Order: sequence, then structure tokens, then C-alpha cells
Amino acid sequence: MSENLNSLFESLEPQVLATGFVFAEGPVWHPSGHLYFSDIRDSKRYRVDTRTRTVELLVENTFGANGMTFNSNDELVYCQTGKRRVAAVSGTLEIVVADSFDGKKLNAPNDIVPHSDGSLYFTNPEGRISGDDAEIGYSGVYRVATNGEVVEVCAGMNLPNGLAFSPDESMLYVSNTRPDPKMYVFDMQADGTAGNQRVFAEMPLVNDSEKNGVPDGMKVDSAGRVYCTGPGGVWIWEPDGALVGVLTFPEVTTNIAWGGDDLRTMFVTGHTSVYSLRTTTPGSPLPVFA
Repeated sequence: MSENLNSLFESLEPQVLATGFVFAEGPVWHPSGHLYFSDIRDSKRYRVDTRTRTVELLVENTFGANGMTFNSNDELVYCQTGKRRVAAVSGTLEIVVADSFDGKKLNAPNDIVPHSDGSLYFTNPEGRISGDDAEIGYSGVYRVATNGEVVEVCAGMNLPNGLAFSPDESMLYVSNTRPDPKMYVFDMQADGTAGNQRVFAEMPLVNDSEKNGVPDGMKVDSAGRVYCTGPGGVWIWEPDGALVGVLTFPEVTTNIAWGGDDLRTMFVTGHTSVYSLRTTTPGSPLPVFA
């Protein structure tokens, strides 16, 4: 496995870009050279200058914000889990992007990705919501159109977490954290929904314990390989589902972002630190920056 991994990285040793956090998550790189990320347990938002490694605290209380991306207006958009909504920074204002579906309050949005048509896709797991608070009553993936309409993309997973499109956006990958840890893939439909759900890969826990990580955040490279944080490190598969290997880290990993001017830097968040590695294949760019 390590020989296969060697072909994808200049070095298999992760470099620490920033450290001292409680539960880093939701990394997203901006062409200005900054990596934005959340500390979801400490409810803070940071950005780090990837050239100088200078860390800046941006927000003191994010209300548990998790996954982040940028929209077509170059605004930072994030899953504000504690407020059960997707929100964005517009100038000095925080605006609501989506907080309900079919008149029912969202569960706890977790991660988010943009589409080339300007829409946004996010996971909405039910796990943290119960009883009368669970207005939708199940987990799913949702789409926010450019006109603000929220549409259900797919459902049927226990706890959908990370998500990513294939380079041509014909397929949508979604990780399922628990109780059946695995990766699903869907075929995208013309109306923006997803169908033909099937298992792309199994991601069994290490020694049946979540302490070494669970299926979580993911990205896809320009060759269509799928990278997902999970049990034991970052799992990497070829487009046909063949496992390339699992890249190990000093701690549990949570999410991934591509960056650098050539998109050949892979940033990985762990619980306490943000890491970087140089890759031999560029990542698949966010459509808003392509």
C-alpha cells in the first residue's frame, strides 16, 4: 500500500501548519493564500496564511460552525450546526442561506460543497436532533439553488457527513459516519438531485472503536481519486473504488482541502492541528475558483 501512496505524494510525512486547537474542521483554501477552518468544539473560526503560517482568529463564537466553502460571490459559506442552518459572511453581515426544508427546520448541517451552476450542496444529519426538535425526522443531503430554493437531493443514510463531486460533477460521494461506516456514491440527475445510491467503499472502524476516527470530510483530485478522512487516517481510492491506501497522521483526521497556486497542496485538519502535504496530482478545484 505504501508504494502506491508514494506515487501520490512528494512525502508521506505530514507537516504541521498550525496547532493548538480543540477540534479543527471544515478547511477551505482561498486563492489569496489563506486557509480558513473551524474549531467546532471551541466554536471559533480561524484563517492561516499558508505562506507565513500566521494564524488569525476571525470569530469568537461561531455557534458550532463546521464545514465551509465559498460561493459564486466569493463569500464564505458555512454549516452553522448550533443554529441549525447554513449561513454566509456578506461584508460585515452574517446572512442566512438556508434554515428549513418544506417548512421544517433543518437538523444540524454538517458539511458543504459548491456546484458549478452556483448552487450549494450540504449534508443534514439527524444524529444530534431528537424528539419534537427533529422536524424533518431523517437525515439527507440538500441543495440550495441560486434563488434560495432548498431541495432534497437524496436521503436514506443514517448519518451523512462529508460530501464531494467527481471532477465532471456526474457523481456525488457522501460519507456515512455511523452506525454503518462507509462511503456511498450517487449518480447526479438533470434536476440537481441524486439517484442510484450504492456503496462505493467500506470504511470499518479500527478495533470497532471510533477513537481512531470515523468516515468524515472528503475531497476528490483532478484524476477522480477520492480522499476521505476516516479510521486510521486519510483513505484514498481510485475512481473505480480500488483502495490505494490509508495515509496515517499523528492524530484523528477530520477533513481535507486542496490549495496552493497549483492545487497540489493537501491540507488536512486533525483534532488539534492543521497539516499539509504536497501531492503529485492537483486537487479538483472549487468551481467558484476554476
